[in-house]
Amino acid sequence: MGGAVKVYGVGASPFVATVLLCLEETGADYELVPLDMAAREQRAEPHLSRNPFGKIPVLEDGELTLFDQAVVDENVGKLEKVLDVYEARLSTHAYLAGDFFSLADLVHFGITYYLVAGTEYATLLESRANVWAWWGRIMARPSVKKVAPLIHLWLKPSSSA
Repeated sequence: MGGAVKVYGVGASPFVATVLLCLEETGADYELVPLDMAAREQRAEPHLSRNPFGKIPVLEDGELTLFDQAVVDENVGKLEKVLDVYEARLSTHAYLAGDFFSLADLVHFGITYYLVAGTEYATLLESRANVWAWWGRIMARPSVKKVAPLIHLWLKPSSSA
């Protein structure tokens, strides 16, 4: 493998942003290759040859192509239960895996950013002091400060994170 990893997608996508954060945190050389989502480029060739599901992100590293067909559970009741577990965990640790920032925290960024800045559900985090403090620590990271504005472009104008 050589050269920059290519990330196909749109930086405003929470899923693409999570990949970009991973690459930023590891210092990897990468190139964001934007797709025109309005023109549905993700549903046409050549993108379908990279990901037959027509989803983003897709990563190319030399001859290796990776994509994920993840499903996001948007059920608020289930989310509240998960946040309660996080609240307890974060009462004794700064981050989910301990007192260090890890992939466990990083993978939550995209969706949590959207939840806080782009929906009416920010109170789900704000009402849990330890979860809200954890989110503040994540938002203060240099990699997040670099990538967050990409997501913010897609959020409604009245939103703020």
